[in-house]
Amino acid sequence: MPPLARLLVALLGLALAGCTSAKPITTPDGRQGYTVECSGSVLTWEDCFERADLLCKGRSYDVYTRPGEESPIIAAEPQHLRDNPTTNRSMVIACKGS
Repeated sequence: MPPLARLLVALLGLALAGCTSAKPITTPDGRQGYTVECSGSVLTWEDCFERADLLCKGRSYDVYTRPGEESPIIAAEPQHLRDNPTTNRSMVIACKGS
């Protein structure tokens, strides 16, 4: 693979690793909600809350769950995967008022 192609693939991987995601769901009380994911070592809970603000378009929202923090990756190779934990963050929200 040419060096430029490798660089583009690496940059694409980094860009995707730094993105939050959201999937529509139905909450336990029947409301339209979202599962917001902001995992990785680059993102923070603030990124999750910013995505929730965008999804709810400035309205307030209820946070149903906010589990997860750091969980170490167990791998045989390479060593740095064992030494550096990955961070899993997700929360379920529902916007208030329709």
